[in-house]
Amino acid sequence: MRSLDFWVRLPVYTHSACFGLYLLKTAEQRSYGSIIRFLSSPTQHPHHHPCGNLDTPDFLAMSQDVYNLHLAKPCWHYLASLGEWKSGATFTDDELSQTAAYAGSLNQARPDNPSCLVFSACRGCYVIGYSDPSTWILSEPMQWDNLVPLISYIHSLHDPKLKLQDTTITLANPGTSQSPRWTIHDTTYNINDTFETIHVGRPHSRMTTVFRRIEASQYPLIVKDSWVNNLRKPEHLLFQSLTADGNAPGWVKIRPPVGDVKYLQTQRREDVVQRRKDRTVMENTGLGFDQCQRLSDAIAAAYDVLEGESKKYLLVEKSYVWYS
Repeated sequence: MRSLDFWVRLPVYTHSACFGLYLLKTAEQRSYGSIIRFLSSPTQHPHHHPCGNLDTPDFLAMSQDVYNLHLAKPCWHYLASLGEWKSGATFTDDELSQTAAYAGSLNQARPDNPSCLVFSACRGCYVIGYSDPSTWILSEPMQWDNLVPLISYIHSLHDPKLKLQDTTITLANPGTSQSPRWTIHDTTYNINDTFETIHVGRPHSRMTTVFRRIEASQYPLIVKDSWVNNLRKPEHLLFQSLTADGNAPGWVKIRPPVGDVKYLQTQRREDVVQRRKDRTVMENTGLGFDQCQRLSDAIAAAYDVLEGESKKYLLVEKSYVWYS
């Protein structure tokens, strides 16, 4: 396998029997200001995945600006794309599943843009995949004499048509190889703070991401973003109904949005659940059940859970015994 360490804008591909890809600059590419750098055979897995994933793709794609930082290690939150090289003449199901898993990992690491194109190649053909919270789509294997999709893949890294860019989230500490911190600036919820990621759900689903404000303050601030079924009622409206008479004990305090909420949505596709990004902002938090200081606290917490599930458990009597 030949090394893939090259510059691209709008490239032209050629190939050879020894399984190499070459990208050549063309005159038309000068109309595009961004440059994508591809790095093959990384010596280590990308770092700082929010779920601790140790995936090691065979090549990574990042902007030239990121590459010029000369970071000691590649980081997930800087990646624009990734891919795999396989030595066989065709792909196995496990190899294609691995590509899907890597794409999902990239979605989890990019709350500012949880969508990506990925590329996987073998000696006989190549495939291109698209991944976002709603779905994973993979092309049919394409022969090397059909280079148009390959060129389109590279072009799309510079001029994305399907990206789910969330303009309310930006990297707060760019230019470093440290764990990412994110600035969330959302006037709908009166937020303009720096957050750390404390949880990310599984990809190609709700992929709930939970952020915690870093700056010291009189109260904590938690932002929860979930890609929910577009037909589902927004969570902040459910909380408004539950707390119509005031914040009840056992419920977190929800910061309501101001004005109309503009939702980011995945594309509508047949046989795929269309999802929208549902944001909930919480102004207080609770402790884990195992951190209850008194037995009475544990009983009260258990009752809150049962009361919330009263329809399921048919709990009708609002009484319990307090222990000192």
